Amino acid sequence: MPSLLPSFVLHYTIMESMRRTIVIVLVTLGTALFSRASAHEWQVRDGLLVLLHSDPDDSPVVGQPAQLYFYFKEHPTHPFDVRECLCRVKISGNAATVYDGPLHPVPQGEFGANVLAADVVFPEKGRYTAVLTAIPGERGYEPFVLRYGIQVTRTSRAESVWGSPHSLHIAEAIFVALAGVILFFYERLFARSG
Repeated sequence: MPSLLPSFVLHYTIMESMRRTIVIVLVTLGTALFSRASAHEWQVRDGLLVLLHSDPDDSPVVGQPAQLYFYFKEHPTHPFDVRECLCRVKISGNAATVYDGPLHPVPQGEFGANVLAADVVFPEKGRYTAVLTAIPGERGYEPFVLRYGIQVTRTSRAESVWGSPHSLHIAEAIFVALAGVILFFYERLFARSG
C-alpha cells in the first residue's frame, strides 16, 4: 500500500527517530559508565538533600584513614540543624562491618555548616554500603534512613586507577567530546540527505 505521506516527510520522521535513539543511547551509556564511580553521591528525603563526600582525594585508600562527610542541605523554609540530629552510619562490605557508630560534627569553615563526618579505615578493595540513620531534633523532619555506595579502588594515595574520580573526569570529558562529534557529523549527514 502506498504511503499517504510525501517521501520527504517520511524521510524526516525516520531520521528524527534515529537521532533521538542515538541521543538516548549516548546519554544512557554515559550515565552507566560514569555515575557508579562518582566521588559524590546525594540523596533527597522530604526536601532535605544529603551529600556524601569522601577524602582523601575523593577516593578512599585501603588501610588508611578516610573521612566521610555528610553535607545536609535543607529547604529554605524547613531548617535542619545537625547539632540536634542523632545521626549514625553503618558501613559494611565484603561480608563485614567496617564502621558502626555516630557521626561527629565538623566545625564550620572549609566545609560550611550542617556537616557531619566519620573516620573510617577500609580493610580491602571493594564495594561498600553506607547506611545513614538519622533521628532529627524537633524541627519537623521525620526519622529517615539513606543508603550510599562507596567504591574503594586504591591501595596507595599515589595510585591512579581507572576508578579514581580524577581519571573519570578526563574520561567523561572525552566521552562528551566524542558524543558531540558523533552528533555533529550525524546532523551534517541529516542536513545533506534532507
